[in-house]
Amino acid sequence: IVVSVVILIFGEYNTDLISLLYLYGHGCSVSAMFIFIWWGYSCILSRSWLILSTVFCSVIFIQVVSVMVFMGASSFPPTLQFFGEVVVAVISLLSQDFVLILSAVIILFGGSLLGLMVLGLVINSLLDSNGVIVSGINSLLVYVIYFMFIGLLMFMVV
Repeated sequence: IVVSVVILIFGEYNTDLISLLYLYGHGCSVSAMFIFIWWGYSCILSRSWLILSTVFCSVIFIQVVSVMVFMGASSFPPTLQFFGEVVVAVISLLSQDFVLILSAVIILFGGSLLGLMVLGLVINSLLDSNGVIVSGINSLLVYVIYFMFIGLLMFMVV
């Protein structure tokens, strides 16, 4: 919601539609993500992220749906959220306001950490190899740091 407010306040006249599309994309993707997580909780009766990621990797159809849901919630490029976040990045850089740039960076990276964390757990379970074994909270930290680095690289490229 903060992203759409930034677009409405600091944007031009033609960016109003993008802010409304961002709100629509955010609502659809985040509601799908939370419904999917709620379904996983009801199946395993546990709130452990590691156990939840094993449930999401149980069947190939569930694997594909979970990757699509968490990529949508993390605003990867083909989603509506991605285009709204690109507009926020451009608007904040063009305004040359340090506080706006800093808050936009925090919002854009911090807003998708939950989706990226679960996506990292699911993809790691999909591509599980016995070469590197990291377990427990260490694997969770590795996933979060890795995807924060990837997000930073994507932001710098854009």
